Amino acid sequence: MLRREADLRRSGEVLRQMEVAENSADTEWMDVAEKVQQRVVKEMGLTASRKFTIRDLRLAALRNPQIAFWVKHNRARTGDLTVGEAAPNVNLLRASDGQPRTLLDGCSSTDRTVVIAGSIT
Repeated sequence: MLRREADLRRSGEVLRQMEVAENSADTEWMDVAEKVQQRVVKEMGLTASRKFTIRDLRLAALRNPQIAFWVKHNRARTGDLTVGEAAPNVNLLRASDGQPRTLLDGCSSTDRTVVIAGSIT
């Protein structure tokens, strides 16, 4: 099942769908990934009534990163910051035009700032 999901994720069709989703204001690549997983479960003849879910497929991916490249190369982790601690002033690229800036550019030293981070890759 994981090999089938890997093949689909690498297919031109799915990569195009992910690109379209990322360029849309209403969807993101994770929506496409979920549809791929639903497709794999259905193709394998496994349905919720047979007690196999997408969650089971995702858990299998975590246990088999050598097959699930999207797990193997995931660098997401729980951060080291705690509430009230100053965030590091890391270098960034502005999404709108690719210009370099830092995390704290434009932040007020007296106002609180909430940082919500993610990746568009």
